[in-house]
Amino acid sequence: HKDIFRPAKYNKCELYNDNDELLITGTLLRTQFRSSVYSGWTRVAGYTTTGVLEDCEIPLQCYPLQTNRLTLLENCQRICKPFGINVVVDASVQEKANQKITKTTASESQSAKDYLAELCASRQILLSHTNKGELLLTQANTKQDPIYYFNGPSKGFAFTLDINGQGMHSEIGALRQARKRAGGGTIGQTVINNPYVSVFRTAVKKQTSGDNNADTNTTARNILSDELKSIVLTIEIEDFYLNGLFVKPGQLISITNPELYIFSPTSFFIESVKYKQNSNENTATLTCYLPEVYNNETPKNIFL
Repeated sequence: HKDIFRPAKYNKCELYNDNDELLITGTLLRTQFRSSVYSGWTRVAGYTTTGVLEDCEIPLQCYPLQTNRLTLLENCQRICKPFGINVVVDASVQEKANQKITKTTASESQSAKDYLAELCASRQILLSHTNKGELLLTQANTKQDPIYYFNGPSKGFAFTLDINGQGMHSEIGALRQARKRAGGGTIGQTVINNPYVSVFRTAVKKQTSGDNNADTNTTARNILSDELKSIVLTIEIEDFYLNGLFVKPGQLISITNPELYIFSPTSFFIESVKYKQNSNENTATLTCYLPEVYNNETPKNIFL
């Protein structure tokens, strides 16, 4: 125990559920000790092994920051290698992950995670991690069957639907950074609409980093996905299971609840789950977003 809880040792940690299923592999980062006349708990905290990519800038051994004709997978492997992190590619994005990127340039102030997330966004690939602590390039499965159908208010569940209109715009414009070409430079642009905004609210963003060849359609669609995260469904359940399945991120649920202004069955994607367990209770809090946050489909207003 003295070795496990030794401060600043960055010990490896694995978390399992009651079915002996590995949920996460990570690193212990924080320990909190207490000494008094009464015995107390030692608190520990950490995150997945890939969390270090969010805390650190791109290592100097990965310089120069500009790369030419490398694939997305090769860029990820190059950045992750100094940290000892393996990169796994899901079959659904294998082809896109192995396409050459003409030129891409990172910033010295960017975290390693932010840079890789930009590259993935330009290819509409989801940056995640496996339960073994590997970096995962994947695609959200928004076509799977929901694991549970919530039909109306229920004493066993608590629902919150939070819609923040301030974070959304009726028109989203994307401009590509000017580039020199034979015969003259050009600036591409795209405008798409957000069906949840019926009044004029405009946003114009300039594509300044990531893949220099990314088209403005992809950039605008990624911005729309970010805006759709202004619609957040939170579900609290008094268990870790629904229909006998352990609730995890990446699953779908369906909900109908007039009190939330959802009058017909509507699918939501589970982005994260907060588990709480003590001697008195097991509870899980699900944070869910619309499937169109993760796919390239044209969203429809679920409140009409």
